[in-house]
Amino acid sequence: MYEQQVEDFQREGFCVFPQFFSPPRMEELEENLQRYVREVVPTLDTSATMYEDKSDPNSLFRLEKMQQHDTFFRDLLNDKSLAELAQQLLGDAVEQRGIELFAKAPRVGTATPPHQDGHYFQLTPNNALTFWLAIDRADNENGCVRYITGSHLDGLRPHAMSGSFGFSLGVSDFGQADRDREKAVVIDPGDMIAHHSLTIHRTDENSTDRLRRAIGIVFYGATCEVNREATLNHAKAVKAEWKSQGRL
Repeated sequence: MYEQQVEDFQREGFCVFPQFFSPPRMEELEENLQRYVREVVPTLDTSATMYEDKSDPNSLFRLEKMQQHDTFFRDLLNDKSLAELAQQLLGDAVEQRGIELFAKAPRVGTATPPHQDGHYFQLTPNNALTFWLAIDRADNENGCVRYITGSHLDGLRPHAMSGSFGFSLGVSDFGQADRDREKAVVIDPGDMIAHHSLTIHRTDENSTDRLRRAIGIVFYGATCEVNREATLNHAKAVKAEWKSQGRL
């Protein structure tokens, strides 16, 4: 099962699972996300929520570690079918790491710089993936994900501070050769992308009047070791910078 997706994942660094979540399951997800925003978000520390504009609740673009604050999202992270699929793609036993919301509000959702998740994860070996489950249609106008095909085969690229709130690192030598290999992935609600932690990806801003939301679910290969000191030091430095800018 999913042989074609596994082949795509290994060759291109990402693959698509059309209608992985059925309409009834997406309706349940939408209801629980609305409840989470309404009831849970007001109780959270600012480190777990990010807004394009703190004074505008409609500009919400990130919710982090949702599994720590709500049983519905904890259960989603622990979904057996997702773990089995991650294991098939990574070729390793897996560990569930986290679940978060990625959103781009209409007209105000900003671009995401080209980056590799593995630079944030700090793993040896760097063998992890993110499932990107579309809640809304994601297309060329509202900020679909754009992947550099095959970039996961080239290892970690140099990154530098990007100046982008919420995505602190960007590939510092990103150039035309990368853009020549770029593929925009247009997906509808219930479709799911899986991308490797070394696959370079980015998004444009949301220039439409439509919301663009997705749930991200991260799995690490069980044999990976995490450089916890490096990840903690980076997180502290970034959040200190964002606080100094009044973003948190």
